[in-house]
Amino acid sequence: MIKCPCKECITLSVCRYKQYLDMFQDCHLLFGYLPDHNRAIVRNEEKLKLLFETIKPKYWVLQRITRAEVREAGSKRYKNKMMVHSIDDDGKVFKR
Repeated sequence: MIKCPCKECITLSVCRYKQYLDMFQDCHLLFGYLPDHNRAIVRNEEKLKLLFETIKPKYWVLQRITRAEVREAGSKRYKNKMMVHSIDDDGKVFKR
């Protein structure tokens, strides 16, 4: 397994306050570490969990996709996958 590039990064404290997708847009090391960061079906969930544990982000959360979300997506391929949600300053989930 590839070591998470954020573990010893000097900008870790800055990334902690970024939204999930913004981090990948701003950092080519993260993009190389998790190139399928926005494709739940194929992304490496172990790397995603390690990234979450390392960064301890303020504005995004991880959770398993619920049955309702699977029905809404119309595909069983999403079952038990990790979903990334962005949250605002009040802790409310919002979608882009």
